[in-house]
Amino acid sequence: MNQKIYDLVVAILNSRLSPQTQEEIIRFYLLPRNTPVKPLIELLDEDEDLGPIRRPDAHDEKRKTNPKLAEEEDEMKTLLKHRI
Repeated sequence: MNQKIYDLVVAILNSRLSPQTQEEIIRFYLLPRNTPVKPLIELLDEDEDLGPIRRPDAHDEKRKTNPKLAEEEDEMKTLLKHRI
């Protein structure tokens, strides 16, 4: 995925679009905004590659705070895995 994102950014920059349009597209995808919408691509530290960032959703947070729920769900997955 990282190489695809890099190729996308390079293709946008090498395209025949106007510099202002290129800048707006790159900004939209790369720069954080003061909105609840997270950017699609975030730049990490220089040691790491480009790529999408996965954030925990509400269900992951519930599993973290309630280990019994997580245990029950895991047991159900293993039970159904062998049945279906």
